[in-house]
Amino acid sequence: MDKKKVAMIIFFVFLTFLLSLIFISAYDQPMIVEANFVGYGEQFINIIVPDYIYLGKVDKDNPISSLEPLIRINNTGNVNVIVTPELASGSPAVFNYTYFRKQKTSTTNPSLNVSHQIGEYNISIKKMDDETFYMRLNLTDFEGILPSDNLNLSATIKFIAMAS
Repeated sequence: MDKKKVAMIIFFVFLTFLLSLIFISAYDQPMIVEANFVGYGEQFINIIVPDYIYLGKVDKDNPISSLEPLIRINNTGNVNVIVTPELASGSPAVFNYTYFRKQKTSTTNPSLNVSHQIGEYNISIKKMDDETFYMRLNLTDFEGILPSDNLNLSATIKFIAMAS
């Protein structure tokens, strides 16, 4: 055989061997892949409400005489929520006449000054934010009878939060 042909064959064998080493070497090398995933984590709802609210004295001769305290609800969850206050079962019926509104009675903005009865009111709160509203008793339409002058009569209001 010609020396040139032998040299050419050896060269191609050597080149094939080198190329196979490169591919084998590349095949064995790991690659780290990283990405930031936003919004795929577990969603959770959590709100903070006051433990206790005092509505003051309500006089039968002045059925809207209760105090009108400001209520602040803090959304500490990672989703926007709609919060609806509901009267807990077993609460005295007189508390069915609890009303909520965005602004205090004395304000003049009629669109925010509309009262909604408990169970019919809801408020939207953005994630990691808080909202305020006012609460009062309005016994104008209350026709029930209380067994006596009930000082310190109380009820439990549940604040139901759902993702919006």
